[in-house]
Amino acid sequence: MRSPASAFSNRRLSARIGVRRQRGSIIVFASLAISLVVIMLSVADIGFLYYYKREYQKAADLAAMAGARRLVSRDTGLRSCVGNAVPAAQQNAAQNLGARVYGITVDCGQWRPSANDAASRFDTGAASGQINAVRVQISGSPPRFLPFISPVTLTAQATALADQPLAQLTIRNGVASLNTANSQLLDGVVGGLLGGSVNLTSVGGWNGLLSTDINLLRYLDAMAVDLGLDVGDYDAVLGTQITLRRMLDVGADVLSRGGGTGSVNVALQGLNNLRAVNLPGMSQALTLGQLLNVQTGAPASALDLGLNLLDVVQGGVQLASGGRVATINLPVTIPGVASIAADVQVIEPPRLSAIGNPALAALDPYGPDRIFVRTAQVRALVSVNVSGVSNLLTQLTNAVSPLLSPIINFLNTAGFGGLNLLNAVGNLLKDVFELLLTVCNNNCSSRNAIYVEALAQPLQLSLDAAGADARVTDYDCANGKALTASGQTSVAHLRVGTINREAAFSSSALPAVSPVSLIEIGYRRVRPQRCFLLLGIGTCENEQWEQSGGAWLTNGKATARKYVISGLGLRANSSVGQSNYPALQYASPTLPELGDPPAYQMMSSSSVVSSLSNTLANIAIEPYQSNANGALGNLLNGTYSLLNDVVAALRAVVQNVLAGLLDPVVNSLMPLLGVNLATAEVGANLSCDGGGATLID
Repeated sequence: MRSPASAFSNRRLSARIGVRRQRGSIIVFASLAISLVVIMLSVADIGFLYYYKREYQKAADLAAMAGARRLVSRDTGLRSCVGNAVPAAQQNAAQNLGARVYGITVDCGQWRPSANDAASRFDTGAASGQINAVRVQISGSPPRFLPFISPVTLTAQATALADQPLAQLTIRNGVASLNTANSQLLDGVVGGLLGGSVNLTSVGGWNGLLSTDINLLRYLDAMAVDLGLDVGDYDAVLGTQITLRRMLDVGADVLSRGGGTGSVNVALQGLNNLRAVNLPGMSQALTLGQLLNVQTGAPASALDLGLNLLDVVQGGVQLASGGRVATINLPVTIPGVASIAADVQVIEPPRLSAIGNPALAALDPYGPDRIFVRTAQVRALVSVNVSGVSNLLTQLTNAVSPLLSPIINFLNTAGFGGLNLLNAVGNLLKDVFELLLTVCNNNCSSRNAIYVEALAQPLQLSLDAAGADARVTDYDCANGKALTASGQTSVAHLRVGTINREAAFSSSALPAVSPVSLIEIGYRRVRPQRCFLLLGIGTCENEQWEQSGGAWLTNGKATARKYVISGLGLRANSSVGQSNYPALQYASPTLPELGDPPAYQMMSSSSVVSSLSNTLANIAIEPYQSNANGALGNLLNGTYSLLNDVVAALRAVVQNVLAGLLDPVVNSLMPLLGVNLATAEVGANLSCDGGGATLID
């Protein structure tokens, strides 16, 4: 049995051992806690370093892209590292890094992806005109979580390449406004090409289309969705066949969603009216690539621009016409003209706009990467009935009246006695001049009634118009911003006379042109129905006129058969106008960026239809004869050949009057078909950096 003292000693010893054990546990736990704290701080420190590294890298990427986008001045087109790229990169870095402590270095150079080693790919020694990339390096020492740890310097680097230059050409014929007459004419032109009739004039639709631009990028994206294609695959959208109706449907949808500028509501109403018609041309297959020449792989920024909606609709309609001949009624107001009819064929439709890299286009302006635009190439056959043009008839009468006495004397000596045409020449070129050659006799026999008519046949004008075109041939983004385009104005082939319609539109042979009568001399057969005679004296009543079928009709003078003896005819068959290849020069500061309104320049050649008077001044006026009266016609033609004054007078009248008659027809019709034979306007845009940048390293 242990003593009480021994037991007490044991208890004290056990207590001391327990305290020591507790002290050891605390130290262990404290050590573990400190280790955990150190580990956590280290992890946080490493994470913080990674965070700063990421922020520096992100800032370097954005700064490099900002510098590359501003490497080329959008105002002057000049490249400058110190003046453009460095401030843009520094400002961007400051906006992204804020109060963080950092250092930034900005270098500019030429990116050479084909270099053998990485160090040579970025050439900082390149000439200023060859600089196309910006390199940004950002470095800094972020704060540390652990004390007594030396600071670490983090560095991030990025290189961005300025996008390739992009150029755009557009072409137009300067139809700045449409009055009521032109709007009605456009109804006829578009309706004829589609195979029927349309009416947009009543709602002001044509002027609405003319004053509205549609955003091309939004239109192509909407078309991709409508076709089930990938948005952004513009090559597929441009190459997929669609109908004209579908093209207009998508355009109306884009306008209704805010994808246009200008008179959108009026334009939308006009589009809806056009979409509502059920005509053959609305189902014709076409591709947008036939209207727009967009280089393969063009970025979306190159397509973010506006196109005139009237140009788009006209171009689509001309594509949909399929090259067929369309008959168009022309409501052109010309006093005294009974009727005007036109047949039109679009040989080659217009190409409204071209977008691409001018560096590729300049290598081969005629190659697959060309930037090329053109107006429509058309053939037109216009028939004008001028028999009721009193002004023209009066001038013809006044011109030839004093000069016809040799012909009249010849007729008197050729068996047509009793004529006194000279005294009646004042009425020579009215509706019909008639004179009975003999008086009624006992047998009431038929008689020859001489007539002299002017412009008895419709006047036909055939025009093969080549339109106008332009293409990029050179550019400069090193010493400013400049673009050069070569243009060709139209050469037209003009024919005036009597022309076969089928031959006028033949693709294998040129049509023949026969003279159209200016002055025609002949006779009709007339007889009295009955005579009242007493001792050889009496009267003959009720004149009857011989018709083409052999019948005799009372009061049938207007439809009576004509026996043509001879006449003077008008004929033209020659090329007119002059090809012109001017160098169109566009340069900063007036050369706008893509997306801005183009800078236009006028292309002009020798005038073809600004006035036909110069063209018609040398027109052929020649005698012709009827086979039925060959001998008399030969003799009369011989007399004509001596009358140089008559021919000269007629030529002057044709030059001064006939040109004034045809000008309103041709000058109204051609621009609405996308052809102006005298002038065309070519617009240009150029972005030397393409409006963006690409991160490459």
